[in-house]
Amino acid sequence: MTKLDKKAFNMKRLFNVPVIFILILFFLLGVECDFNLNPLPDFLQETQFENTDNNNNKNIDDNNENNNIFNFNIDNDNNVNFNNKVNNNVGYKQSFYKADGEGRWEMFVQDAGVSAMHLVINHANKAVFFDSPIYNPSKLMLPNGDPCRPIPGAQHGEVDCWAHAAEMDVFTGQIRPLKVTTDTWCSSGGFGPDGSLVQTGGWKDGGRAVRYLRTCDNCDWEEFPVALSGER
Repeated sequence: MTKLDKKAFNMKRLFNVPVIFILILFFLLGVECDFNLNPLPDFLQETQFENTDNNNNKNIDDNNENNNIFNFNIDNDNNVNFNNKVNNNVGYKQSFYKADGEGRWEMFVQDAGVSAMHLVINHANKAVFFDSPIYNPSKLMLPNGDPCRPIPGAQHGEVDCWAHAAEMDVFTGQIRPLKVTTDTWCSSGGFGPDGSLVQTGGWKDGGRAVRYLRTCDNCDWEEFPVALSGER
């Protein structure tokens, strides 16, 4: 081995020392510290089994305000029993149904008035469906007093007074018209941690839009037509 090779070898060994020291330090910190990598929000992380009753059934403590999102117990036959309960902090009611095997189609509402290009069910047990507003008229009018939407590119100032989104109660079938003004064609979206529906992109005037629909009895779409840097 030449002197140059020995020097390079010794330098390599020298650099290995701090690397090993750092690895040992991280190991010790990992043992002592509680790393929280759970992506769930705090109010969902706090939902967990608190105790068991005399029959060895696992239960959520109903007296614990942090555990009032999911209220259920598991009996000795491993059946999960859910209880509907309103969470005042989040504002939605939980409803769960045990699957009974084969499903079947039933006519629930004959005509919702709006085409369901997109359809989602939120945590408030409301089905939200909406279509592109360029396909007008629909069969559902905007509420009285709600300004009509100016039709983009209209030569004579035509307006659109029809609803192109609606919210339906999945228990009663009651339908409430919603107002969406930007083009939702080929848009995408998902739910935020508070249950709000977040919608992004679309077509033409909706390509850069971001839309929010919160979960309350009179909430309507909040639209930001140029929120995105490019069309999505």
